[in-house]
Amino acid sequence: MLKAPAYIKTSGVIGTALTYEWAPHKGTELIEKVPKNIADTVLQMSLRANFVLAIAVAEWIMWRLDSATVYPQLALYVDALWARTVDKSYLKVNSLDTPKDASDPRTGPLIEMEDALYTAFRKSTQNHPERGMAAGGLVSLTRYTLPSTEGFDDWLRRTLARFFEHCRLDPESRAGGLVPRAFLDPDVEIQPALIPALLDEQLSQIEWAGNPFLATPDEMRAGGFNGTPYRYLQ
Repeated sequence: MLKAPAYIKTSGVIGTALTYEWAPHKGTELIEKVPKNIADTVLQMSLRANFVLAIAVAEWIMWRLDSATVYPQLALYVDALWARTVDKSYLKVNSLDTPKDASDPRTGPLIEMEDALYTAFRKSTQNHPERGMAAGGLVSLTRYTLPSTEGFDDWLRRTLARFFEHCRLDPESRAGGLVPRAFLDPDVEIQPALIPALLDEQLSQIEWAGNPFLATPDEMRAGGFNGTPYRYLQ
């Protein structure tokens, strides 16, 4: 499994006490409260940038609520989607059924995030007109669960500004270039020359064995994948 990003570790949100209430309807209520400025900004970035931003927002909840322990399916899905950002061949299934929300304040937001992340994934890759709203909904859900939103808001502001500069939507090539997970760290300079090495590192750290969302190397080769699975340009 990929490790927690440094910017989430230093924010201090991981493992903190839960200070919010939760009910099954809460996720839908939050996701519908989309910050319009964020939705509009997302629509001005490439589809790939939109996709990786959505995954990165989900990671804040995933690490804050220890998804790997209490609800592993979201953690596995996030890993799988990071592989999917490099090549669609990595993803064996686009989504899995999620359990019923039992009003648990720890697992409830994780279950809701998985469902909402699938929606954001689908809308960003298909250039759906509501792709900005789907990403904005993830932001609303994430902010609700945090003990303090200061660190998240600062990260989001800086990331949106960086993507607005480096990953603007090109009408002639809406997908845009590949965006490594490392570029979600505001302290990592966005340089095209770094992309191959960063993508190779990203893929090599993903544990495909036991992940129901991911194709095995043998399945990828049987499907005609060229190169070495879970490595980049090798």
